[in-house]
Amino acid sequence: MFEELAKDLATGNMGGAQKIITYGRWADVAEWPTPSIVVGKEGESLGDVVMKPATNAFHIICTEETVDVKINVVGERDGRSQESKLAFSHPKVRAKLLNFLNAIQNEEVFFIVNDNNGVTYLLGDAQRGADIDTAELTTGTKFADKNAGALAFKYSSKQTLEYVGVDPADVEGI
Repeated sequence: MFEELAKDLATGNMGGAQKIITYGRWADVAEWPTPSIVVGKEGESLGDVVMKPATNAFHIICTEETVDVKINVVGERDGRSQESKLAFSHPKVRAKLLNFLNAIQNEEVFFIVNDNNGVTYLLGDAQRGADIDTAELTTGTKFADKNAGALAFKYSSKQTLEYVGVDPADVEGI
């Protein structure tokens, strides 16, 4: 829907995303939000990410100022869609990070990411989840080098929406 797109800088415009990301297995989601059809809220989602019984969503705590969400329009005329890319760094290569990499390398996952302006992005929908794009875990070579994992994921969709639902990792009783 076309509408006036004025600047909204009254509350600031800070780059980057928050360091806590929510993720889960795409196959473990029972319900997905849908695009809102409410006038004035067309760019928002309607509903929550709801996990199947006996499954959970989790948090990843990333290194500050390494979380990045990029949204690109891809494809040819009359066949365009959107591709979202999530990149982040997690400190210290250890068993938990290796287990995460092993678990997701052939699994679709979803991510919920909050930017520093209060916008929340959902990478995943009822048709598909996000796939690992690149992963580089390094011990570093010098004492001052960073020991960390840098991971990037890709998610393709018809449209990008602001997620206004509940964080499934914060839901108790699952």
